[in-house]
Amino acid sequence: MLEELAGVNQVVLTTHNPLFVNRSAISSNIIVNQNRAFAAKDITEIRSVLGVEVADNLRGAELVLIVEGDEDAIALRGILSHKSELLREALTSNRLSMDSLGGAGNLRYKVGLHRSNLCRVYAFLDYDKAGKNAYEKCEKDNSLVIADVNFARCPGLEESELEDLYDEGVVNQFLAGDGIDLANCRTPKKKWSDRVRSACQVSGKPLTDLTLMQMKRAIAIHVAKIGYSSLHEKKRGPIEALVEALVRRLAGQT
Repeated sequence: MLEELAGVNQVVLTTHNPLFVNRSAISSNIIVNQNRAFAAKDITEIRSVLGVEVADNLRGAELVLIVEGDEDAIALRGILSHKSELLREALTSNRLSMDSLGGAGNLRYKVGLHRSNLCRVYAFLDYDKAGKNAYEKCEKDNSLVIADVNFARCPGLEESELEDLYDEGVVNQFLAGDGIDLANCRTPKKKWSDRVRSACQVSGKPLTDLTLMQMKRAIAIHVAKIGYSSLHEKKRGPIEALVEALVRRLAGQT
């Protein structure tokens, strides 16, 4: 209602409620403190006057990129820094921070948490049942909309995750070292993790959840060093869209 009124009138709202902070135009927030009024210069000033306490890694954050796992955060930090100078600087200065869900079911909680800390949020999720269900729950209560999310969607696969967007040569060296050949998998349309599990079953290889996570982390560290060129040239669409969206938000265009 306030946004509709602001389209034809000047609206001034006095409040202590952080929900009404304009995160996309920081200077439009006027701080009244110790008998003087002044435009906010950064989000830290607003948090201070409202008494909002945040973790150290979010202290200067304007925008939080929510990803599914720690390994996704490791890889994407390298990819985004390599692709965009603005994103590299934002990650270095902590204007842009990352947070991992530890399970897609935590998405709605994390979105609410970061917004209560006066951060804008953007999500990059696996294109699988868990990721889609998590987004749909947020969409229903309007905590996330289509403009706030990208999926790691890979052409030709029913389900996909970040590892599916990498160039095969980047990841196959890790699998080959463990005697795993994805050509042996019986679920070629599934996401990378499921194809690795299938290939291990065919070859009689043990694969625990811990081993899979360790494998993902090793690949993520390698990808972070290579950067954007670690992506398959025909599968870069989701990352290109993510880069564009984050740049626009940090530039105050959305």
